[in-house]
Amino acid sequence: MAHQDRYIEAKTNGGWGFAAAIILLAIVTNLAVFWLHSSTYYHPRDLRFQGKGAPVTPPPGQVIDHGAAH
Repeated sequence: MAHQDRYIEAKTNGGWGFAAAIILLAIVTNLAVFWLHSSTYYHPRDLRFQGKGAPVTPPPGQVIDHGAAH
């Protein structure tokens, strides 16, 4: 019986597309979170920030319109 070569070449470079997709997803997610945070976050000392239950006091000369009178 003659020797039969059983070498099977390993295909180890096939995951680069999947890895690139995961990295792209991470970048897009970080950009979306940064945009959402920067468009909705108010610093606690910001004048537009009001705590729950805190009285609303407008700056001098500004009138707050609450809609129709009760």
